[in-house]
Amino acid sequence: MSLYIDDIDERHEVYQKVPILEFNAEYVYGALDVPLIWTTKPIWDNFTTGTNDRNYLVCYAPDDVIYGADSVEDVGGIKALQFGGEYYNEGFSYQGTGEERNNRIDCFRAAEIFYLHSMQLGNIQALVNLGYIYAYDRCESYNWECFF
Repeated sequence: MSLYIDDIDERHEVYQKVPILEFNAEYVYGALDVPLIWTTKPIWDNFTTGTNDRNYLVCYAPDDVIYGADSVEDVGGIKALQFGGEYYNEGFSYQGTGEERNNRIDCFRAAEIFYLHSMQLGNIQALVNLGYIYAYDRCESYNWECFF
């Protein structure tokens, strides 16, 4: 089930059943047709108790990244690189099997998408980070080409 801006509760803060990885598949960006991606964050108070509650932040688009009321371009892919790094690091927090494995793979898949966006914007570090994802098969062969 996909949730969009209409699914926010009254306080505009917490969403129900927010996934780690969700694409805005109607829109793609760049020569590689990389999908736009919803940025979500774990709710850390609950995350430490083992629940997987999350919040939506923004639908990342390289030419229109929203910060509060401001809209700015992601020049040089810095924001995409940062988002990718956050997902990459979060992926290592899931060490188990079953749902933990799925969460780990989803985090690495999200990191891959953000690094691809960053790479298309000219960020060399994103290429290095993609190398780690592919060399160590962090997505366990569920790379973005496989599910589009």
